[in-house]
Amino acid sequence: MLKRHDLVDKNIHMSVSSPLNRCDNRIDRYVRTALDEYNYDHVIILVDSEGEDPETIRRNIVEEHLRDIDNKLNKVSIIIAHPCLESILCKVMNLSGCETGTCHDIIRIIEQKIQRKYEKKMFQTLMIKELSRRLENVSNIDHFINYLPEELKKIIECFQRSHD
Repeated sequence: MLKRHDLVDKNIHMSVSSPLNRCDNRIDRYVRTALDEYNYDHVIILVDSEGEDPETIRRNIVEEHLRDIDNKLNKVSIIIAHPCLESILCKVMNLSGCETGTCHDIIRIIEQKIQRKYEKKMFQTLMIKELSRRLENVSNIDHFINYLPEELKKIIECFQRSHD
Protein backbone atom coordinates (compact mmCIF):
# COMPACT_ATOMS: atom_id res chain seq x y z
CA MET A 1 0.00 0.00 0.00
CA LEU A 2 2.83 2.43 0.81
CA LYS A 3 4.42 1.87 -2.59
CA ARG A 4 1.16 1.87 -4.51
CA HIS A 5 0.34 5.36 -3.27
CA ASP A 6 3.91 6.68 -3.64
CA LEU A 7 4.41 7.10 0.10
CA VAL A 8 7.72 5.30 -0.30
CA ASP A 9 9.92 4.63 -3.32
CA LYS A 10 8.77 1.65 -5.37
CA ASN A 11 12.36 0.33 -5.46
CA ILE A 12 12.55 -0.10 -1.70
CA HIS A 13 12.51 -3.73 -0.63
CA MET A 14 10.29 -4.19 2.41
CA SER A 15 10.18 -7.33 4.47
CA VAL A 16 8.15 -8.00 7.59
CA SER A 17 9.16 -10.67 10.06
CA SER A 18 6.72 -12.63 12.10
CA PRO A 19 5.93 -10.96 15.43
CA LEU A 20 8.45 -11.58 18.18
CA ASN A 21 8.41 -10.89 21.88
CA ARG A 22 10.72 -7.95 22.57
CA CYS A 23 12.86 -10.24 24.77
CA ASP A 24 13.31 -12.77 21.97
CA ASN A 25 16.98 -13.36 21.12
CA ARG A 26 16.12 -13.72 17.44
CA ILE A 27 15.84 -9.93 17.21
CA ASP A 28 19.66 -9.72 17.23
CA ARG A 29 19.95 -12.26 14.43
CA TYR A 30 17.18 -10.73 12.31
CA VAL A 31 18.70 -7.25 12.51
CA ARG A 32 22.26 -8.45 11.82
CA THR A 33 21.08 -10.59 8.91
CA ALA A 34 19.09 -7.73 7.40
CA LEU A 35 22.00 -5.29 7.66
CA ASP A 36 24.98 -7.56 7.01
CA GLU A 37 23.77 -10.31 4.69
CA TYR A 38 20.93 -8.60 2.83
CA ASN A 39 22.48 -5.11 2.98
CA TYR A 40 19.21 -3.44 3.93
CA ASP A 41 19.49 0.31 4.21
CA HIS A 42 17.32 0.42 7.29
CA VAL A 43 15.61 -1.83 9.82
CA ILE A 44 12.51 -0.74 11.71
CA ILE A 45 11.59 -2.43 14.96
CA LEU A 46 7.98 -1.79 15.94
CA VAL A 47 7.32 -2.86 19.51
CA ASP A 48 4.50 -2.73 22.07
CA SER A 49 5.32 -0.88 25.25
CA GLU A 50 2.85 -3.08 27.12
CA GLY A 51 2.26 -0.10 29.38
CA GLU A 52 5.92 0.34 30.33
CA ASP A 53 7.96 3.49 29.81
CA PRO A 54 8.78 3.71 26.07
CA GLU A 55 12.27 5.16 26.61
CA THR A 56 13.17 2.32 28.99
CA ILE A 57 12.03 -0.18 26.38
CA ARG A 58 14.05 1.55 23.66
CA ARG A 59 17.17 1.55 25.85
CA ASN A 60 16.67 -2.13 26.78
CA ILE A 61 16.32 -3.18 23.14
CA VAL A 62 19.52 -1.36 22.23
CA GLU A 63 21.42 -2.79 25.21
CA GLU A 64 20.07 -6.34 24.93
CA HIS A 65 19.70 -6.83 21.18
CA LEU A 66 21.71 -4.23 19.30
CA ARG A 67 24.92 -3.97 21.31
CA ASP A 68 26.85 -5.92 18.65
CA ILE A 69 25.97 -3.51 15.86
CA ASP A 70 27.11 -0.22 17.43
CA ASN A 71 28.55 0.97 14.14
CA LYS A 72 25.19 0.47 12.39
CA LEU A 73 22.76 1.78 15.00
CA ASN A 74 21.98 4.69 12.69
CA LYS A 75 20.39 2.13 10.35
CA VAL A 76 17.93 0.92 13.00
CA SER A 77 14.80 2.72 14.14
CA ILE A 78 12.85 1.58 17.16
CA ILE A 79 9.25 2.73 17.14
CA ILE A 80 7.28 2.16 20.32
CA ALA A 81 3.51 1.66 20.20
CA HIS A 82 2.21 2.80 23.57
CA PRO A 83 0.57 0.97 25.24
CA CYS A 84 0.20 -1.53 22.37
CA LEU A 85 0.01 -1.91 18.58
CA GLU A 86 -3.76 -1.79 18.83
CA SER A 87 -3.49 1.85 19.93
CA ILE A 88 -2.22 2.66 16.41
CA LEU A 89 -5.14 0.78 14.87
CA CYS A 90 -7.54 2.55 17.19
CA LYS A 91 -6.18 5.94 16.06
CA VAL A 92 -6.34 4.97 12.39
CA MET A 93 -9.96 3.93 12.93
CA ASN A 94 -10.50 7.44 14.34
CA LEU A 95 -11.96 6.12 17.59
CA SER A 96 -11.94 8.03 20.85
CA GLY A 97 -10.10 6.70 23.89
CA CYS A 98 -7.04 5.49 21.98
CA GLU A 99 -4.63 7.68 23.91
CA THR A 100 -5.59 6.57 27.40
CA GLY A 101 -6.15 3.39 29.27
CA THR A 102 -4.67 -0.03 28.95
CA CYS A 103 -4.33 -2.23 25.91
CA HIS A 104 -7.35 -4.15 27.17
CA ASP A 105 -9.38 -0.91 27.16
CA ILE A 106 -8.25 -0.10 23.63
CA ILE A 107 -9.15 -3.56 22.38
CA ARG A 108 -12.64 -3.15 23.87
CA ILE A 109 -13.01 0.13 21.95
CA ILE A 110 -11.98 -1.64 18.71
CA GLU A 111 -14.37 -4.51 19.43
CA GLN A 112 -17.25 -2.06 19.80
CA LYS A 113 -16.42 -0.63 16.38
CA ILE A 114 -16.03 -3.97 14.58
CA GLN A 115 -18.91 -5.52 16.55
CA ARG A 116 -17.09 -8.76 17.30
CA LYS A 117 -14.25 -10.13 19.38
CA TYR A 118 -10.88 -8.76 18.29
CA GLU A 119 -8.04 -11.21 17.65
CA LYS A 120 -4.39 -10.22 17.07
CA LYS A 121 -4.44 -11.88 13.65
CA MET A 122 -7.02 -9.26 12.56
CA PHE A 123 -4.59 -6.37 13.07
CA GLN A 124 -3.05 -6.26 9.59
CA THR A 125 -6.34 -6.71 7.74
CA LEU A 126 -8.12 -4.04 9.77
CA MET A 127 -5.19 -1.65 9.42
CA ILE A 128 -5.00 -2.00 5.64
CA LYS A 129 -8.77 -1.68 5.31
CA GLU A 130 -8.88 1.51 7.40
CA LEU A 131 -5.84 3.10 5.75
CA SER A 132 -7.23 2.33 2.29
CA ARG A 133 -10.59 3.82 3.24
CA ARG A 134 -8.91 6.95 4.55
CA LEU A 135 -6.72 7.29 1.49
CA GLU A 136 -9.73 7.18 -0.81
CA ASN A 137 -11.31 10.11 1.04
CA VAL A 138 -8.47 12.65 0.91
CA SER A 139 -7.66 15.22 -1.72
CA ASN A 140 -3.88 14.74 -1.58
CA ILE A 141 -1.27 12.50 -0.04
CA ASP A 142 0.09 15.17 2.32
CA HIS A 143 -3.35 15.55 3.85
CA PHE A 144 -3.47 11.78 4.35
CA ILE A 145 -0.05 11.70 6.03
CA ASN A 146 -0.94 14.60 8.33
CA TYR A 147 -3.75 12.58 9.86
CA LEU A 148 -1.76 9.41 10.44
CA PRO A 149 -0.80 8.43 13.99
CA GLU A 150 2.75 9.46 14.89
CA GLU A 151 3.98 5.86 14.85
CA LEU A 152 2.97 5.42 11.20
CA LYS A 153 4.45 8.79 10.24
CA LYS A 154 7.73 7.65 11.77
CA ILE A 155 7.69 4.45 9.71
CA ILE A 156 7.12 6.39 6.49
CA GLU A 157 9.86 8.87 7.46
CA CYS A 158 12.28 5.99 8.06
CA PHE A 159 11.64 4.62 4.59
CA GLN A 160 11.95 8.04 3.00
CA ARG A 161 15.18 8.87 4.89
CA SER A 162 16.78 5.56 4.06
CA HIS A 163 16.30 6.21 0.35
CA ASP A 164 17.18 9.91 0.12
